[in-house]
Amino acid sequence: MAQADTSMAIADSITEQYAGVMDDLIADCTRLEEKNADLQRQLAVALQVRDAAIAARDLARHERDEARTHAHEGDVGDVDLRSYCECCDRYWHRNYVTWFEHPVAMDTGRTISSACGACFERVPELDPVH
Repeated sequence: MAQADTSMAIADSITEQYAGVMDDLIADCTRLEEKNADLQRQLAVALQVRDAAIAARDLARHERDEARTHAHEGDVGDVDLRSYCECCDRYWHRNYVTWFEHPVAMDTGRTISSACGACFERVPELDPVH
């Protein structure tokens, strides 16, 4: 009977150790599931923020392209809003073209009286030609 009691005590001890390991394992799995769910929520929020930023960027690009198109065309109904850039020989919206009081000599020897926003930086110091 002593041997049976010893066997039972060993079995009980192993069962208790096994139960303790299983409890720890279940707690660890529960923590991992909660952490995974939290990361999934954070990822979903990050994706929403990214998608909103992409949509805003795409809208800004579209508006910029529309503005460039309108600035280039500049013709609205009966009112011509275009102005001529003598540097690039193109028409732009009149608010995009600067006219000089006196003609300006370019490095090429050509004199101009107007420049669009893109060409303006190529205009040498605004020394009038006399």
